[in-house]
Amino acid sequence: MGSVFRDGVSAAAALLLSACASVPQSVPGLDRPLPALPSLQTDMAVGHVGKGELAVAAALPWAPSADGTLFSGQFGVQDTLGVFALQSRFSISAGDAVDPAQWSKWMQRPDALPESLGTRVSEQRLSTRVGDLAGAPLTLDYSLRDEGRWLLARSEDLERQIARLAWAPGVADMQLSWTEADPSATPPLLDCPLEGRIGVAGDARRPGLKLSARSCTLFSTRAPELDVAGTWSAAATLPIGGDARTTFSLRSIDPGASQASGLGADPRAAYELQWAQSQRIAGWQARSALMLHSSAATAEQPRQQQWSVEAQVQRRLEFVRIAAKLRNGVEDDWFLPGGATRARAVELGVDLSDWAAVRLPGQSAALSLSWQWSERQLPGADVGDFAFRSDLRLPF
Repeated sequence: MGSVFRDGVSAAAALLLSACASVPQSVPGLDRPLPALPSLQTDMAVGHVGKGELAVAAALPWAPSADGTLFSGQFGVQDTLGVFALQSRFSISAGDAVDPAQWSKWMQRPDALPESLGTRVSEQRLSTRVGDLAGAPLTLDYSLRDEGRWLLARSEDLERQIARLAWAPGVADMQLSWTEADPSATPPLLDCPLEGRIGVAGDARRPGLKLSARSCTLFSTRAPELDVAGTWSAAATLPIGGDARTTFSLRSIDPGASQASGLGADPRAAYELQWAQSQRIAGWQARSALMLHSSAATAEQPRQQQWSVEAQVQRRLEFVRIAAKLRNGVEDDWFLPGGATRARAVELGVDLSDWAAVRLPGQSAALSLSWQWSERQLPGADVGDFAFRSDLRLPF
C-alpha cells in the first residue's frame, strides 16, 4: 500500500505544478493553515454509490511553512451505508539542508553540518463494519503510517501499524487491539502491542467495571534475562456521592524467563493493589491513591512488598490552569524480582495558554511553566535532582 500511495503523491504533485488557477489560501480539513501562495482544491462525489473528497495544497514557488511543510494533502472516501471509510494524508517537508529558515542553525557553527534533505509522511486509515452480533456492529479499524527521511548520507524508512476490533453491545464495550511500537521512540519498560479490554461505563448512580489483558515485551537492564511479560488488570469504580468516585483495582504482571536464561521455572507473578479516590473540593479537582506493590519472586529472590502513595490537585481559573503532584513510592520496575528503588517526587505546573490567547488574539500560542524535584533512595546515599522547564510555542 505504501508504494502505491507514494506513486499517487508524485502524480498529485505533477498535477499541481501544471495548474494555473489560484484558489483560496486554506483547504478545509487540513490541520494547518497554508502559505499565501497558489494551491489547488478538488471535491468529487460518486453519486449514490458513495462520497469522497480530495484536497491538495502546496507552496509555489519555494516557501516552506513555519513547520517546513512544502506539500500536503488528504483524500477520503466512504460509502453511504457506513460500511467502510478510507482516509489518506500525505506531506513532504523540507530538511535543514534546504530550508532557509534553518540555515542559520548550522552555518554559524563550522563544526555543524546539515543532516536532512527532507521528510515524506503518508498515513492511511481504513474503517469497516465487518458484521453485526447481538444487534451491535462489529467494527475494524486499521491504520498505517509510513515515514521516509532523506538524510545526506543515507535514507531511513519507518513504518507503524495499528489495528483495532471493537464491539459494544448494550452498556458493555469490548476491544481487541494490536499496536506496533513506534520505531523512532525509546522502547518503554513494558511494550504491550496486543491488548484485550472489556468495560462497563459507570455514572453517578451506577458502578463501572473494566477488565484488560496484555501481552508485552520487557526491556530492562536490571533483569536482561527476562524478555516477555503477561499482564492483566481488573478495576471497579464506585460512586460515593456527587462527582466523587472510589476505584479499587488489582493488576498482575508475570515477567517470564527467556529460553536462554538459567532461571528454570517462571517466577511467581507480581501484583499491585490500588485504592484511589477522586473528587472536587472547593473548586479543586483532587485525586489520591494508595498502592501496595508485591514483586515477582524466584527461588533465589523472595517476594518484596512495598507501599506507594500519590496525590494530585488541579484547578482552572479564568485564564490559568494550576496543577500539583506529589508521589512517594517505588520506580516503574517494581514488579521485577527483588523489588524496586524507592523514589519521591514533587511537581508543580502552570499553564498560561489561555492568557496568551487573550494577549495574542488570532494566534494559537502555548505557554507553560513547570518545576520538578525528585529523589532516589540508592544504597548508601540519596540522589536528588530538580528541573525547571518553560515551554513557549508561537506560530510565525
